[in-house]
Amino acid sequence: ATKVASTNGVKIVVERAMYFANEGTEAMGVTTPGKYWFLAEGYTDLGFRTYILIQNPNAVSTSVKLIYMKSDGTTKTKTVTVAANSRFTVVATEANTYGIGVGQTFSTTIQSTQPIIVERAMYWMNGDNTLAGHDSPGVTGAALAWNLAEGFTGAGFDTRILIQNPNSSAAHVTITYMKQGGGTVTKTVTIKAHA
Repeated sequence: ATKVASTNGVKIVVERAMYFANEGTEAMGVTTPGKYWFLAEGYTDLGFRTYILIQNPNAVSTSVKLIYMKSDGTTKTKTVTVAANSRFTVVATEANTYGIGVGQTFSTTIQSTQPIIVERAMYWMNGDNTLAGHDSPGVTGAALAWNLAEGFTGAGFDTRILIQNPNSSAAHVTITYMKQGGGTVTKTVTIKAHA
């Protein structure tokens, strides 16, 4: 994990890019640690590998609870201790340690005793037998509305909208697709509690 800080009061912007084989991944930095984090995406089937990456920027260790939420509303909880000023990698396929196991579709709520930073990385094999991947920082809170500027379903692209309901009651959700050039398509879905 990395911490980048301006030392003379001039504000900066930080991203991280990683390149491997014929692929790459990128993520914006996070400016504020938090005790609660949410990841809407997680998948460990068909060769996909999901990693939950935890940075503890504190001078003391922290206890971190991972609550895996499946699409049917069932949950699985694991707890890990992350040392001071360190990074910890949760391998989601490893059910015997801190993961949820192979063949799972899930989202994750993370709760910590100290403010931490959380990202989710996913890797899978491309059709040409090279490794592909992507990464995203978590968010520190749920909200009533979210916006996504990108979406494409042509020329072999497969776009998925991933929604986590970390609450104890069902969420009734309206999804409005806004087409390039104008026009909308609206869909509704109910997401079970903790799903």
